[in-house]
Amino acid sequence: MGADGSPQNVVNARKRFIGREGFLGAFETPNPSLPSQPDLAFVVEVIEHVPRSFAPDFLRAVAALLPVGGHILVSCPNQEDLVASEVLCPECACCFHPVQHMQSLTPTDVAALANQAGFDTVYARATRFRRRGESRLYASFLAAIYALFRRAPHLVFVGRKR
Repeated sequence: MGADGSPQNVVNARKRFIGREGFLGAFETPNPSLPSQPDLAFVVEVIEHVPRSFAPDFLRAVAALLPVGGHILVSCPNQEDLVASEVLCPECACCFHPVQHMQSLTPTDVAALANQAGFDTVYARATRFRRRGESRLYASFLAAIYALFRRAPHLVFVGRKR
């Protein structure tokens, strides 16, 4: 099952997955009426779109869906250079991030935000997601390059609700 703040995303998910075994539905937030309480919530490439000051409240809303002992998995870019990704609007000459990332995060940042929201850290690390079809040799080469610069492009956080 999934929850999203965009009504159109909810409709699209329902259309795409309806009738599939195990699909329990797609629901609008905030306060979705779920058919059962999930043990795990995935927050995939979302937290960077939330202003830092609202991130603990956002994660508290996710925590409200989970039982005590339930888990959250958060993934996002690691230490993204937001300014380097900015583009110029041709109409108003404003600079903005093309996919509206509001914050750059480290594993420590996500752990601190999740801790404020009632989660204990199980795992918080920078990593690199392998692309579909990518050879192990190429993946190993890139991992070595990222290790040299001590900056993997992604991060993963897993927390347990207190």
